[in-house]
Amino acid sequence: MTDLVLTLNGTPRTVPNGANLTLIEALRVLNAAPPALCGEGACGSCLVLVGQEPVAACLTLAALVGAAPVETAAGLADPVGKAVRAAFAASGADACPLCSAGMMVAATHALRISPWITDDEVRAALLGQTCRCSGYDLQVTAVMQAAAALQGGAA
Repeated sequence: MTDLVLTLNGTPRTVPNGANLTLIEALRVLNAAPPALCGEGACGSCLVLVGQEPVAACLTLAALVGAAPVETAAGLADPVGKAVRAAFAASGADACPLCSAGMMVAATHALRISPWITDDEVRAALLGQTCRCSGYDLQVTAVMQAAAALQGGAA
């Protein structure tokens, strides 16, 4: 078996015998895995950013990530990620341990494209995320708060 090196949240990490694992399995080895509920890429809970693009970690072969950085919800550390994490915490949108990580990753991706986002665009950005608790209202509010903070307005 071949070891695999992933750049996880800015830090190179070695996954022993990781060449044949899915990304979610490799992240579990590193104790850095988001939830993985469906295992089919349908729920969005295991969403991570690979080279700034959102991917379902349960469907991605870790070896195919190559040198692209992998960013989980726990590693959202740039100004956009920090604004999203703070807004989710302030609004209570991070209460669900199952969907919050994927929602924050999807929101960060959308706001990195443009912080000038509408409610409808937020809902579209979160479309691939399954939420059974709040009906998405808390998350949409949180993303709009993060957008306002990034635009220089009140969060």
